[in-house]
Amino acid sequence: MKDSFYDFWLHAFSGKGKDSRFEYWFPALSSIAACFLITYLLVKVNSFYNNGEGLSIELLFIFIPLYIIVFAAVANSALRRFRDVGLTDKNIMLITLIFNSAFLLFIIYGAFTELHDNKIGELLFNIEGTAVSLAVITSTIILMLPTDFMLKKKDRV
Repeated sequence: MKDSFYDFWLHAFSGKGKDSRFEYWFPALSSIAACFLITYLLVKVNSFYNNGEGLSIELLFIFIPLYIIVFAAVANSALRRFRDVGLTDKNIMLITLIFNSAFLLFIIYGAFTELHDNKIGELLFNIEGTAVSLAVITSTIILMLPTDFMLKKKDRV
């Protein structure tokens, strides 16, 4: 357990290699949980010292790098996990493109809703919500597959 957590952070910014299910899920979920716990504790401490007047700007300098680092580590580990499942780089690129396109719709939606609520904004929100949900569900299913699942599937056919 300690070794998988150590390897997860040692290779946090490298997409090379492969990760087994245990090498991906335990460290990824632990890191995300720790990130949320740190956020919760800092917000509670901030509200105590700031008399409930909102989030201080100093905390953003902690939250933003923290979330970027954890997101990068989990994303690179997912990339290694996709390789372990047996996906080719072409298929991984397609999944990444679909996932990123869903978030691009989120940004466009934000631009439309800044103006005012309108039909285009509602349509983009519905499309974006569906696209993100499908991308997350598909990725999660792939991440749960056993090692070399896609390669074994090719051998059976």
